[in-house]
Amino acid sequence: LKAASGTVKKVMMDISIDQGGNFPGSRPTSYYDPVYRDGNGNVRFCVPNIPALAGRFATLALDEVSLPYTRAMAHDLEKALRQYAELAGAVNVLQGDILLAAVREVHKKS
Repeated sequence: LKAASGTVKKVMMDISIDQGGNFPGSRPTSYYDPVYRDGNGNVRFCVPNIPALAGRFATLALDEVSLPYTRAMAHDLEKALRQYAELAGAVNVLQGDILLAAVREVHKKS
């Protein structure tokens, strides 16, 4: 890639910019002006909520992957947590106990 100010070192896509970003120095962009050059010669793409471009299909895909978890949790949360180990990090509070250290810290609970 070439640009007016020289060769691009990297193209960085910060797809979690709506949660604060993955890379130091990232800032949100838009579909109207999706990229910018940073001070190191990198091109950054930092459009928040990328799935909004294809909302219907993004919703269907999200439903397909999350529905089994939702059903399992609605039926029996503790069984769902045993069945799907990947849910363990997603549960912040269980039976009144704050499980996630970062949430405990924010709420000053020990």
